[in-house]
Amino acid sequence: MPKLKKSTAKRRARKLVKDCEKLDFNESALARKEGVSQQAIHQRMQRTYVQETMTEIMEKQGLTDKALVVVLKSGLGAKKGKKIDYFIRHKYLGTALDLKGHIKKGDVNIVTDNRKFQHFEFGTKTGDEISDFLTKRLKNR
Repeated sequence: MPKLKKSTAKRRARKLVKDCEKLDFNESALARKEGVSQQAIHQRMQRTYVQETMTEIMEKQGLTDKALVVVLKSGLGAKKGKKIDYFIRHKYLGTALDLKGHIKKGDVNIVTDNRKFQHFEFGTKTGDEISDFLTKRLKNR
């Protein structure tokens, strides 16, 4: 299959993202609409121009990097009532490390056992400090 011109690739990416946005980012529904498999849509969504278009749309809607950091920081300090919510903190930590490129899905298997997380204090550490700590721990294995 021949390579598309840059302008054609960008136009197709914008159309794909807008169609996906109309369907609440449901790749299965978009695949049915386009008459292709869900895997084909998923592969298209991973392309560079599509990712750039997604970033543009997110930033236009106020989901800037700064806004995402604020949400991540609040998630790293999650509490359920007066108790620390380790499960939610673990989810946010995994997302933060994934976004920073420290881990990828499937690279690290962390068991969520509250006893293992009780001695790790998140409250006073920033996302960067946590990332640095875990990066050093993973390198020392």
